[in-house]
Amino acid sequence: MRRRMKFGWIWMLAALAVFPFTAQAEDAASSPCGVYDVQGWEPEGDTSSTPDYTGTTIISRRGEAYVFQGMLDDSSYEGIGWVEGGRLTFGYRGSDGDGGMIKGDNRNGVWVCQWVAMSQADGKPGRELWLRRKPVTALPDSASVDAPEVTE
Repeated sequence: MRRRMKFGWIWMLAALAVFPFTAQAEDAASSPCGVYDVQGWEPEGDTSSTPDYTGTTIISRRGEAYVFQGMLDDSSYEGIGWVEGGRLTFGYRGSDGDGGMIKGDNRNGVWVCQWVAMSQADGKPGRELWLRRKPVTALPDSASVDAPEVTE
């Protein structure tokens, strides 16, 4: 009985030592930070057809929030928001001064998003797919969507 107790404590200590590292590894693997290829459709667009526009988006971490920078066709966008439980929510503004909201669900590694801009009188959402090209852990200060230099 005494040997069993010692052996049991050894397993418990080993488990306690391993689980924090396992949780950290899962968090890093599930992090939304990375470079994404974007396909988008205007509010009246048919998502079963060719996208109305394409581009690139980078998501990175800022404290408890996430930021994104995007270059879609000839316009740049930036925003800040949250990613929790497989859902993202960002407020954004474009280089044209217009802003809005974007929300998305992670479906098997692809962000399926809807967006709406302040300039849209009818408030109908557009749709985007964000396909991860490359995960990142940090972005250099000079990172931009035009030339996504990333560090892993």
